[in-house]
Amino acid sequence: TEPYVFFATQAPGMTVAVRAGTTSVVGVDVTLHQVSELLATLRTLPDMKIVLFGVDRRVLARADLARTMVRRDGERVALATLDELGEPVLAQMQPARTDGAAGAGVTVDADGARWKTVVLPIPTVRGTLSLGIAAPLDALLADARAMRTRVLLAALAILLVALPLTWWVAHRVGAA
Repeated sequence: TEPYVFFATQAPGMTVAVRAGTTSVVGVDVTLHQVSELLATLRTLPDMKIVLFGVDRRVLARADLARTMVRRDGERVALATLDELGEPVLAQMQPARTDGAAGAGVTVDADGARWKTVVLPIPTVRGTLSLGIAAPLDALLADARAMRTRVLLAALAILLVALPLTWWVAHRVGAA
């Protein structure tokens, strides 16, 4: 089935059913909790956002499982859309292209920061799902910026030592 919220547990999931013979069907309910746990293990930065969503932009799983559902019409619980999560960087994501083109990274401005985002297609029997990943650009570049600073400081130190030494050697050669 399409993903939905189970009535008894209020957990997002889907039902998988297979015909067993001519008069029987075997079915099992599968929660999306495990998918969300897997996405959480993929986060390499604390502020990184990873979300699995459908063509209708409904969130099936995300690294923060507690935030995949919303209340609609008073008490009815439903899968949230990317827009309903209240996170501007996720609201800017669009479903992956289904024409086989690879998802290219895009830099977006959201929440007063620049984010690098990518949406990858996940082909399934029922259509293409999208895996959206967003990371703050500052966090992605932090190691590179620290390395740049160390290299500049090392170059400056070498220059500060080399200039007086060069002057001293040139002076000694000129005096001889």
